[in-house]
Amino acid sequence: MVKIIIILYFLLFGLTTTISAQENCLKSIKTKKYEPTTNLVEWPKEFNPTKSKWYVYNEIEINAKPEIVWDILIDAKKWHTFYKGVESPVEFINDTNATNLKNGLAFKMHTMGLHLEPLMKEFVPNERMAWEVRRRNLTAYHAWVIVPTAKGCRLITPEAQNGFLTFLQKVFQPNKLLNLHEHWLEVIKARAEETTPRLTEIEKNKMNDILNSSLIKFDRAVNNLSEAQLNFRPAINKWSIAECIEHRKKLDSY
Repeated sequence: MVKIIIILYFLLFGLTTTISAQENCLKSIKTKKYEPTTNLVEWPKEFNPTKSKWYVYNEIEINAKPEIVWDILIDAKKWHTFYKGVESPVEFINDTNATNLKNGLAFKMHTMGLHLEPLMKEFVPNERMAWEVRRRNLTAYHAWVIVPTAKGCRLITPEAQNGFLTFLQKVFQPNKLLNLHEHWLEVIKARAEETTPRLTEIEKNKMNDILNSSLIKFDRAVNNLSEAQLNFRPAINKWSIAECIEHRKKLDSY
């Protein structure tokens, strides 16, 4: 039991270090401010961000070719397996034989507790796509743009909305959509680069809870051991429990 706890501790410490390093190099943008001078989306008149009731913009740099990012993006039936904003498998409506998104395709998705049926309105392979959502209390236009760069590409996803649900979102969840889209870009980046995505705050807190719980169990496990038990080494190249405790103290002091 003690050995398992020690291994868990070092795994968590190593994961935290990796996450910190990724946070320092992750290049992304998220904003609710529309910049017409840098806009790359062909907005329908109804959803022009200068007149729509709600607008969010997210962008990230990805060290992978546009074709790789595009293939991940259009594979909608797998979104729910890596993106927490899609709460169940996507279903294609008007072409049940389709394997990926395509122009004119309608599909069902659940996100932010809502059942939506987007319709693909624009589709240029490896470059851009956009879908439109229409329901009684919400209309939305969600676009994706891939811009090639020297190291790979920039993935951009803005969304404009109108309707009563938009008003409720602005009042009660002003940053949820922005943060969800940021997470979506990060997990796409991770899949495209075959790396580990940055943890969310909820995931970080959960890992901290696990770490703290394991340390409490560790202390309880070694609290009543004798000096002989603490200093016993199972092999020449193995640490004793006392040495593990000493190393843990040094880590705690960092």
